[in-house]
Amino acid sequence: MALSSDWKTEAGLFKECDRRLAHETLQTLKQLKIAPQPKNFTLWFRYHQQADQRLVDEIDALIESGEPLSRDVLSDLYSRHIAQTIGTKGLDSTVEKMEAAARGFLGYMADAGRSSERHATNLHALHTDLADDTANAVSDSSVQSLFDQLQQMSRENAQLSQKIAATSHEVAEIKESLRHTREEVWTDGLTGIPNRSAFDNRIDQAIADAENGRGLCLIMADVDHFKRVNDTLGHVMGDKVLGIVAKILRHQLKEEDFVGRYGGEEFAVIVFDNDLSGALEVAERLRASLASRRLCNRRTGTYFDPVTMSFGVTAYRNGDRGADVIQRADAALYDAKRSGRNCVRSIQER
Repeated sequence: MALSSDWKTEAGLFKECDRRLAHETLQTLKQLKIAPQPKNFTLWFRYHQQADQRLVDEIDALIESGEPLSRDVLSDLYSRHIAQTIGTKGLDSTVEKMEAAARGFLGYMADAGRSSERHATNLHALHTDLADDTANAVSDSSVQSLFDQLQQMSRENAQLSQKIAATSHEVAEIKESLRHTREEVWTDGLTGIPNRSAFDNRIDQAIADAENGRGLCLIMADVDHFKRVNDTLGHVMGDKVLGIVAKILRHQLKEEDFVGRYGGEEFAVIVFDNDLSGALEVAERLRASLASRRLCNRRTGTYFDPVTMSFGVTAYRNGDRGADVIQRADAALYDAKRSGRNCVRSIQER
């Protein structure tokens, strides 16, 4: 049974070349005993593409030298040849295309698999009917030849079904790897919440929704005296404080609202379906929740002074771009800092 002639239409964006490269990538990872993590998959997929000759030469030299392809070596290769080359947005665009390709190919393979099963069922039924019809008839070589052909087609069809199942499994692995890659691209490694790139993308989407009438407010928040936290408790505890702050902020928000790490000790909160007064209430709830917590070093049992934050709030105005909303929220945050910190300030609508 040959594959459909309109392969490109049924398979969507997933070209035969892409499928082959993906298969080779997975085989290489298995052969070299490299963990099939998203960044490793992306790195070796690029290697098999032969698009970056410097990357190909460097990997070939490493393999030839027998040097272990450790996590640090692979991370360095990824950083220099992938991350710096295409950047976060470029990588995410690549991931989107590959995800679309995987979805298209999986859909095609599922259809092919169902068609193969139907074909096998029909062949079996035809074989049975012919056997019944000719049970009492005089043996005929043409009938026997037909039986032989039907049996051969059944065997070939079974082999095809196995290949379809195996290929679908491999592509499903690729799709899952790409999903993890997307999560890594958008996630802040320290706090586990969305990063600056994710915020930039989300605020653009939010502005588009606001232009169509959806309520939108932005809250910029900054940990007060964070340098003092680092100087007093150390940078390790300072990092843990940021993680705790991120969890508290996320817990206090509605599921559809967004919180991301904007940079350093600054966080951005996008509040949907709310006006300025509603967003001010949200910011005050966040401020009070943080200020009421006493953090404890579980290892030593030592309690620290509460960590406080200052908040700046603004609402979307007609004609705003993302940069306009961010600028006003930042201005309100600066006003909160000048007002003594641990408070909420807003830029009133004109």
